[in-house]
This record gives sequence, C-alpha cells and structure tokens, in this order.
Amino acid sequence: MTFRTAATTAVLAIGLAAVGAFAGPEWDPQPVTDHIRSQTTDTTIGGRTTRPPSGPTRWCPGR
Repeated sequence: MTFRTAATTAVLAIGLAAVGAFAGPEWDPQPVTDHIRSQTTDTTIGGRTTRPPSGPTRWCPGR
C-alpha cells in the first residue's frame, strides 16, 4: 500500500511537471540597460525628500 501511494505521487508529480514545462510561458529575459540613478547620496531612512509629509493617518478599529 505504501509503495502504491509513493509511486502514484511520483507519477503525478512528473506528470504535472511535464504539463507545466510544455504549457508554461516561454521566458525571454532582456538585460537591463537603463539603470536607476539616485538624486542624492544620502541613504538614511527619512533623509531629505522633495515630497511634503503625508500627515497623520486615521486608525479605524473594526476594519
């Protein structure tokens, strides 16, 4: 009984892997050419920013 369960599980896993390999998307990754440039060298959290503070947030219990 244990062998049958193990064999069935293995066959199903291989079958699902085959279906995923044939039916899955064909990935074609492209190298990144445009790199992000930082506006400042300051890496501290909460450093200088050009955005105004968002203000206080409301806490709604029960949501």
